[in-house]
Amino acid sequence: MASGVRPPSISSMITKRGKYGLLLFLVLLSFFTIVAAHEAEPEHVLITETGQMQQYSIYGIMAAGSLAGVLVIITLLLRPRSNRIKAALFLGIIIPVAAATIYVTYATVYLNVISETGGPVHWHADFEVVVCGTSHSLVNAGGFSNLVGESLLHEHGDERIHVEGVLVQSKQASLQSFFRSVGGFLEQDQFVFPSEKGIINMRNGDICPSGKRGMVQVFVYRVHDKKMTQQKLTDYESYILSPYSTVPPGDCIIIEFDEPKERTERICESYKVALLRGDIYGG
Repeated sequence: MASGVRPPSISSMITKRGKYGLLLFLVLLSFFTIVAAHEAEPEHVLITETGQMQQYSIYGIMAAGSLAGVLVIITLLLRPRSNRIKAALFLGIIIPVAAATIYVTYATVYLNVISETGGPVHWHADFEVVVCGTSHSLVNAGGFSNLVGESLLHEHGDERIHVEGVLVQSKQASLQSFFRSVGGFLEQDQFVFPSEKGIINMRNGDICPSGKRGMVQVFVYRVHDKKMTQQKLTDYESYILSPYSTVPPGDCIIIEFDEPKERTERICESYKVALLRGDIYGG
């Protein structure tokens, strides 16, 4: 390259029409990225106050980041000479980023202050849904999402309930809350479960293929000092998950629709492995 000859700028290498086309593409890409993240949520999912504030924080960060990125590219492409335009572009970048940062900070502090747990938790519990002797898995996550449910209470295709975040009230970690968060329903005489094979809706008195009438029953395995016990829950929809990050000692919950029984032979795979390794004992 000859001495003193400046290399062509990005702006000079792109035609005016091409610049505006590229800008339009970037704006639309940012918009559809945010919309796609929102549409990835399952229908009929209950969003709690905690989950709503967390989602607003995520959307705010995405929107501010996308807008800032577009404005930076606009600045590089158009290279405005007017100080007013430069100031407008600068404020267009700074204000959304600052607003999103302030909201995320406020939401984090507010939820931690009012929460019963005094801050974020990370609990887990395994579960299995069995209808007339057949086990059913939860519906798979859709779109760009890797979870079914909301950020606070969800599942990752692993038959495990994840409680991740701040619990304003402990009842947010109830079994009923989990069902509602994934688009289902759980009451004393009925449950609705969005399985990978379709919606399962069973009510006490419904007839199984065997010809016998079934009922909704919930059993929970717990571990204390390495001893495993099984309990049939009566008020199961309001049952609060045990506060453990690993399973076991985190709960193993069996939701079963079948003939009335006092115990279940079903058990979560994590508990089976722990029994075989000798990490826990009992029955």
